[in-house]
Amino acid sequence: MDQSYEITEEVAPPHLPGRAVLRPSLDAALEAAAADLFLQAHACVRAFGAFHLAMSYGPSEHRLIVRLMTDPNYRDLPWSRTHLWSLVEERVAVGDERHSHTHLQEMILGASDLPEDQAHPLRAHLPDAEDRYEAELREQLGQREPGHDRVDCLLLPPDPVLLRGWSDPMDRLVGASEDGTRVGLTARTLRGGRFLMVMATGHDAAPLVRAVSRDHASVGIVPDGGELRWYLDHRACGAENTENPD
Repeated sequence: MDQSYEITEEVAPPHLPGRAVLRPSLDAALEAAAADLFLQAHACVRAFGAFHLAMSYGPSEHRLIVRLMTDPNYRDLPWSRTHLWSLVEERVAVGDERHSHTHLQEMILGASDLPEDQAHPLRAHLPDAEDRYEAELREQLGQREPGHDRVDCLLLPPDPVLLRGWSDPMDRLVGASEDGTRVGLTARTLRGGRFLMVMATGHDAAPLVRAVSRDHASVGIVPDGGELRWYLDHRACGAENTENPD
């Protein structure tokens, strides 16, 4: 995949796989990510009739959702045509604070027209969680023509383990971590994603950004025909005096 970078001010973008979108501040990086997700959602609805979004929940996801739900520029995000999937979950039930859907239900379902049956929580505490989620994901994506049956957008946290996804000996879409404590989308699903977004902002993301800059294989996500895009602020690139420190 070709490398392309957006250079801003005095901080040079790191040499990352895919495309790096570098902005001076956290707020500006969030704005770039929100705008791209908005455009991707509308493009997929026009092309396929639905938008499939996979995400977990953490500080980066929280900030981005707040932007999408409160900024008038994104009022027309097609939530009614969106299917929301879990990227990875601890083996806990929905309602537990560690489960993404516990938070996403309050932030998105309670404030948008996303139908409840289009939010697909991963019930990772069940003994057959992987099989259940695999079947549900294949059923929904299978409504598209072959070749288009993949997740449209994956919002990935700056976590090297989650960025790799986990391999599955049966080459499935859903599997468990090596230690068995988490269930989530496999490396195959990540590689097959249409648009992979990595929110890597703040000093906490800087070690990952440096590591991937030195060795692209340290993360290992290379989309099969999709696009990988990193959203960075200056602090993630080692800068000290920047706006909106987090």
